[in-house]
Order: sequence, then C-alpha cells, then structure tokens
Amino acid sequence: MAALGLAACGGGDDSNTGASGASGTSGEQGATAAGNIKTTYAKPRSKSDAVGAEFIKAVDIGNLSNILATTFEIPKPITVRAVNGIDGGPHWDPSNDAITFQYGFAALIYDTRRQVNPDWSQHMLGYATGATLGFILEHEFTHALIDIYHLPVLGKEEDAADTLATLLLLKSPEGDKLALSAAEFWADFSGRQDPPQVADYADEHSLDLQRAYSIICDIAGSSQARYDEINQAGILPKGDIQSCPAQYQQDVKSFTQVLQPHVKGGELNFQAPSG
Repeated sequence: MAALGLAACGGGDDSNTGASGASGTSGEQGATAAGNIKTTYAKPRSKSDAVGAEFIKAVDIGNLSNILATTFEIPKPITVRAVNGIDGGPHWDPSNDAITFQYGFAALIYDTRRQVNPDWSQHMLGYATGATLGFILEHEFTHALIDIYHLPVLGKEEDAADTLATLLLLKSPEGDKLALSAAEFWADFSGRQDPPQVADYADEHSLDLQRAYSIICDIAGSSQARYDEINQAGILPKGDIQSCPAQYQQDVKSFTQVLQPHVKGGELNFQAPSG
C-alpha cells in the first residue's frame, strides 16, 4: 500500500473500534523496529487468526509505522502489537503506549466484505481488506498523536481520528481509492446497526454510515476530479456534497496547524496528488 496508510477506533482511555469478541495473545512471533515505533506479531493460534495475520502482514503494518515514524517526531517509544482474537477491536492504550491490532478483526473485515460482495474476486477482496486495515492503523496512530502531543479536540476524538486517517491516505497516489474502500467497509458493516440501538447513539463513535459518508466527503472535497466522480456516481446527496470542498479545506487547515510543530523537517503537506 503506497504512502501513509493506517487506522479504526480507540483513544485516550484505551477505547476501541467498536466490535466485541474474544481476546488473547500468544507468544511473540517476530518484531520489527523503526525509529521510535516497534511492531510485534503474535503467533496465530486459530484458523481465523491465521487468516487475519496474512492480511496484516501483507499490508505490512511495520512499514506503514515506519513511514509515520519518519514523518512525525515521536518523543517516546510506541509499540504496534498484532495479536490474536478480537477483544473489542484495534485500539490505542496510553497506559503502555501501544496500538493493538487483532488478527480476528482483520478477518472480520475480510468476512464482512466477502458476505456483502459475494461476486468479488479474491484480488478485490484482498485490496478492500488491505485498504481498510491501512485506514485503521492511521486512525489509531491519530489517537496516539492526540495523546502524546496533547492535541486539542473539538468534538468527538473518534471523528478526528477518521478525518486525519483520511487526509493521510489521500497523500498517496491511490489514496482516494484506498479511502473510498475503507468507507465502503463502514457502509457494509453498518448492517449491525440496522436499526440503531440506544447504545449505538450513545457510543463514542459516530454511526458506521456517518463515518462512511464523512470519509467520502473529504475525498470529494480534495480535488475537482474526485468531486466530479463522486457527484456523478450519486454517492452523496447533492445538497451535502456541495459542502465537501469547504469541509476538506477546514480539515486540512486544522490538522496542519496542530501537527506542523511535530513534523520532522519541512512542511506538512496534505495536498492530494494531481489527477
């Protein structure tokens, strides 16, 4: 996956992506380190874990972490842990400065896309799963940055994490496709909230469909070509898509202002590639 790719849910007090399930880790299988970020992998202990491990290793979260580590000044060691089970989903834990990424959640992403899109090839399913994993890694890294840098957050931290994950993905040559694929996962996953329950409205995360449309709006606002493509596809209501360029510019301005002091040399440029 090209350029900066990461993220799902989790924040200041060890919150998570919003899916529940069994947890557990086994012995560390391997580890890679880059800058102040170390990535570790547990040995898969079930068929589902093995499937998820294949996707996480194919996306190469260690390399994605390296890109982030070389972009931002990381003042203390961070560990990205790939573990067994699901245990609520990926999350940032400030108590041990670790991003935990479960094999079981990676498998859940794959199963969700496969069930909703039964006609897709394995290649399409693999691409969609990888794109979502990259988005989630960047999302969790945003939680880490908010915590480490004590960044101000006006509104839901989960929404802020989705926004920065989208902006970072859009920096890559195929970022719009990667971010759109991640948005499609949240749309597919929204079946669990049909209809939403009280707990869904009270959750720290926005509803899955709201997350999907917010990501798509930033994609549409990032360039005229992307705006025209999404507008022609009718993905967003006409009245809503018209506000997307302003939303994107505001998001870029806000994150540039708070993150620029923490960038390793040069300017933090969210400018999307041309074309």
